[in-house]
Amino acid sequence: MINEQIFQYVAGERTRGATDEVIKSALLAKGWRAEDVSAALLGGAVGATTAPYSGGFSFAHLYEGRLGRMDYFLTGLLLGLAVFLFAAAVFFVLYSSYGLTLTTIILCMIIFLALVLLTLPFSFSLTIRRLHDIGLSGWFCLLGFVPIINILFLALYFIPGKEGANIYGAPPTPRSLVRAMFNT
Repeated sequence: MINEQIFQYVAGERTRGATDEVIKSALLAKGWRAEDVSAALLGGAVGATTAPYSGGFSFAHLYEGRLGRMDYFLTGLLLGLAVFLFAAAVFFVLYSSYGLTLTTIILCMIIFLALVLLTLPFSFSLTIRRLHDIGLSGWFCLLGFVPIINILFLALYFIPGKEGANIYGAPPTPRSLVRAMFNT
């Protein structure tokens, strides 16, 4: 795992005019792993692993990395549409079976709330990874619960991500919407 210390060392040595070979041999002599040294010399991100996670779905990796504007928009749209269609299907089945009663409405509201709660980790993941792409901490997503300030989150659709690697990882790569949602 690359840390701030190796990243600053590489930057400092480069400003002093040291070549990458000299920096590499010095770091290896100090006991750094070859993968970490190579990643730091290539401008790898602080706190990022040397290779991107590719082991399938895991809640542990759901909030890591970056997400581009278009993937953020389309994946969020897909998630919202899936919740809406499922809730509409449940309402249609209950309405056709029992009619429009207070029990049907309450049951639909409970099912819709359960769906929203189930998708909440994925919604947070999308926002956190989009914030990472523009160079902000994922903790800023908590501002979404503050009235009026939450309108500023519309800017996430328009602000371009940082070019090159930042402290949250390499720039996002194109992938399917489902892979973007589950961060695999």
